[in-house]
Amino acid sequence: MFEANGFLQKDRKENKEKIPASDTKYLIISPAIGWSNEKVQMLLGYQRTLLGENTDVNDSVVLTVVYTF
Repeated sequence: MFEANGFLQKDRKENKEKIPASDTKYLIISPAIGWSNEKVQMLLGYQRTLLGENTDVNDSVVLTVVYTF
């Protein structure tokens, strides 16, 4: 699996005045590998922030496990 997420927010306003350079932008990619059977689904992925402005840079490993009962 491969996923890409982006976010774009324009400059914020406070008391009807625009705050300069308060915009937020980022692009995150996440390649992952998964496995499943009738009861269990597992997904192991790596997330990385590629581009960003006024945002945190993250590298993450994510493990998701779903058990169906």
